[in-house]
Amino acid sequence: MALDVIGAGMGRTGTYSLKLALEHLGFGPCHHMADVHANPEQKALWRAAGQGQLPTW
Repeated sequence: MALDVIGAGMGRTGTYSLKLALEHLGFGPCHHMADVHANPEQKALWRAAGQGQLPTW
């Protein structure tokens, strides 16, 4: 899958609004940290990455 746009930002700075806007413009589906909270497998990957155990993306 090729990436067209990366919209990165700190929490509480409009990232979810950006996700919705990008999807509305046709750049979707977009991945957001809200998706991570709903998926235990993704939570584990992000926790491991935070501890320096980088996965093969």
